[in-house]
Amino acid sequence: MAQLFTHTPTWVWLLLAGLCFIGYLQTKTRQVSPMRLMLLPLAMMIWSLFTTYQQLGYQLNTLLVWGLSSAFSCYVFGKSFSTKQSSYDPQSGQFMVIGSWMPLILILGIFFTKYLMSVSLVMRPQLQENLGFTLSLSALLGAFSGALLARAVGILRLRQRPSAAPISAHIALAD
Repeated sequence: MAQLFTHTPTWVWLLLAGLCFIGYLQTKTRQVSPMRLMLLPLAMMIWSLFTTYQQLGYQLNTLLVWGLSSAFSCYVFGKSFSTKQSSYDPQSGQFMVIGSWMPLILILGIFFTKYLMSVSLVMRPQLQENLGFTLSLSALLGAFSGALLARAVGILRLRQRPSAAPISAHIALAD
């Protein structure tokens, strides 16, 4: 087991540290633009999809499972994530996003799924031909990605609410 960690390139641990830092920033209440709100979920989705394509090969079934899992997860988690404490200020076009540990958990889910997939394929390359292995990891990566996207999409929907209180009013009520 120690060999596993010592043979992992240093950049992987630096990436993990960076992702942990980005995830930690998500725990803080902050004001963000719509573009910034979508940046992290889209970046993680692209990385997750690229991982599926790169490591499991271009197979229609793995990409299809990734897509379906991502869409299903986004739908299910979209119904369960609460955006009641977040708000949208139409004057500034900014969202007040309440901090949460969930993005960090989902980011780590993507990272460790990718890491374990890479290690497994290095140790046993024949796993790339195992349908259960490829489909289950594709589904897992898609599910983490979809859940991360769901929160951002839910917050974006605050723009459509006619009674969205301005951020300044929301902050004043909190004092």
